[in-house]
Amino acid sequence: MALLAKEIAIRKSKVLVIDSDESNIGLHSRLGMPKPEDFMNYFGGKKLLFEKTKEMSGINLDVSVSYNDDLDHVMNVINRVGHELAEDPVWKEAIIKEPQALRVNNFGDSGIDIKITGDTQPMRQWEVTGQLRLRLKKAFDKEGIEIPWPHTKLYFGNAPPAPDYGKKAKD
Repeated sequence: MALLAKEIAIRKSKVLVIDSDESNIGLHSRLGMPKPEDFMNYFGGKKLLFEKTKEMSGINLDVSVSYNDDLDHVMNVINRVGHELAEDPVWKEAIIKEPQALRVNNFGDSGIDIKITGDTQPMRQWEVTGQLRLRLKKAFDKEGIEIPWPHTKLYFGNAPPAPDYGKKAKD
């Protein structure tokens, strides 16, 4: 199979797909298109079809937790919540690969970001990710895991004295 880029954008990319077996050329859109039979044209004597969306969509979520939290415990909770979501009869059909904590992704200003990934049926990633966020918030509250927010200290008047880092303690 060969691909020829036709239009590349952040959220929607179109490529010409050349199927070597049937010599069909299809226009593929990552965001999904109507049924192929609804769009038939000819391109250089060959059929031009609009193909359906790809086989899966991805969950790509960063969750920030406090620097004070035990990261092993946090990742265990995330993986448990992802597993429970994937086993829930309401969500099971939408999930191909259950959401899991992949890695520590960033040391942020207010917390540590954990990368969570998984796979869903096409175009279902947003609703599954929303349900995952809801369940993670409830689980974090129950487990005492803090979701940090930026803190700002304001001083009026004189600033507090600077700490004495690096000075040796007096005997």
